Amino acid sequence: MGAGMVVIADMLGGDRLAIFADPGELYALAFVAALEGEVLIFSVQDGVITDQTGAEWDMQGRALTGPHAGARLPFATSFVSEWYGWSAYFPETTIYGR
Repeated sequence: MGAGMVVIADMLGGDRLAIFADPGELYALAFVAALEGEVLIFSVQDGVITDQTGAEWDMQGRALTGPHAGARLPFATSFVSEWYGWSAYFPETTIYGR
């Protein structure tokens, strides 16, 4: 994981989302930020994605350490797209600011 790694928290349709992104690589995946009824809060510490317990996670939403080790976050249907293509089909979309 790169030093530019970020985690974006958001809500969509009542679900808390965690978007794991590496802007330098134009790569991001969105996940539902909950497992077994527990809402997880993510951040990036020294280039590593962690939750509120300090457990480490990879870019594919898999817990590497901690109480959920080996578990995977539910994927939220999403993809990275070029703005010109997306906005032609969805002109009401807003852009998330940095």
